Amino acid sequence: MGKKSKRKNIIVKICCIIASFALWLYIFNIENPIKEQKITVPVNIVNKESMNEMELALVPKEASTVTLIIKGNVKDIYSVKAEDFKVEADLNSFGLKKGENQIPVKVKKSPSNIKIVNEENLWTKIILDKLKSKTVPVKIKVTGTPKEGYAALNPILKEETATIYGTETYINKVKEVVGNCNIEGKSSEIKTNISLQPKTYDGDIINEISVQPSKVYVEIHLRRIKKVPINMKLSEDISNNKNIESITPLQNEVEISGEEGALQNIKYINTETINVNSIKIGQENIENNLVLPKGVILVNGNNTVKFKVKFKVIEDKKEEEKNKDKEENKEDKIIEKKVTKDINIINEPKDKEVSLSEPSVTINMKGNKDVIDKINVNNINCYVDLKNVNLGENVVKVIVDMGDNKIDYSSNLDSIKVTVKEKQEE
Repeated sequence: MGKKSKRKNIIVKICCIIASFALWLYIFNIENPIKEQKITVPVNIVNKESMNEMELALVPKEASTVTLIIKGNVKDIYSVKAEDFKVEADLNSFGLKKGENQIPVKVKKSPSNIKIVNEENLWTKIILDKLKSKTVPVKIKVTGTPKEGYAALNPILKEETATIYGTETYINKVKEVVGNCNIEGKSSEIKTNISLQPKTYDGDIINEISVQPSKVYVEIHLRRIKKVPINMKLSEDISNNKNIESITPLQNEVEISGEEGALQNIKYINTETINVNSIKIGQENIENNLVLPKGVILVNGNNTVKFKVKFKVIEDKKEEEKNKDKEENKEDKIIEKKVTKDINIINEPKDKEVSLSEPSVTINMKGNKDVIDKINVNNINCYVDLKNVNLGENVVKVIVDMGDNKIDYSSNLDSIKVTVKEKQEE
């Protein structure tokens, strides 16, 4: 009996679903009721030359749209698309200004079986900014590594600057225009036109403004490289110098680049002559230029080399400096010293019995040894002021007076309990 009842319930549910679907088909296809719905469509901006006359431009990334309230049969409403409508905003018949503008919108095309309820009250928002131009430098970034044994010289640009055009907000952010040239595996000179992109002070690329010229002609020459030692030239033999023990370059060799014929006979690169007598005692680091043959350049572009100067140390002076260091270390040594002082009472109440929870305080002093050793502990005074105490228990601050001693210190007690009682009559 139970199984038959469940089977009947399932059959009834299935019949209800079929009936509901049939009713929906009837209403949708036969009755086809009227329905309202919203749809967002793009707005075509016309007569943009009106903006140019006022030196204004649309802010990029601001897409103009309008929301239409459409009405029609359900079947038609569900089948309509945004591209079935054409709406326009005419800038020629409206006063424009920098910033946000509300522009009236006209419907130029719509499906004949659809009514636009809000057709007479359509507006779209556009944001305008001042047009601006600016001249900025052109920078070419060379990426990649040329063929082994070659080095790239600095790029030669046909144009050193470019002019950028766009809205003021974007133009003010631009520092330069940049392009990239890849020299990976190259061994011969490169001649090419490279596209330019505006780059902000933060290092971001902006695509919303135009660049003139949009490309720049670039030449990059590649030359053979060679590693050669550095030959240090001195004004005199330092073995005869009473102060200087040695002068040593911080790098022993450099990479040079140039035409193959120019590099072939170069065995080393000389420094300019170092005037040994002009080096002052204690001047441990010096710098000097390299002398490059004609047609030869340094790969790293740095035309100088650094040297380390080591001075001779006189024994008497060495001993004197040791003693001085010992004395300075002794004086500068930081030490700690602890003293314990009794806690005195000032403004003790008359005819009252007073007891302190702690009779003394420990003071920890810290400083240079010579200062700590000179401290007179008898000048240190610790006390509690009972001027405002009441009968019973009181918490009173412990005052530490270091007197003339100017030193960092800390104490183990900030405050103590002070008990005040009536004096017992004998």
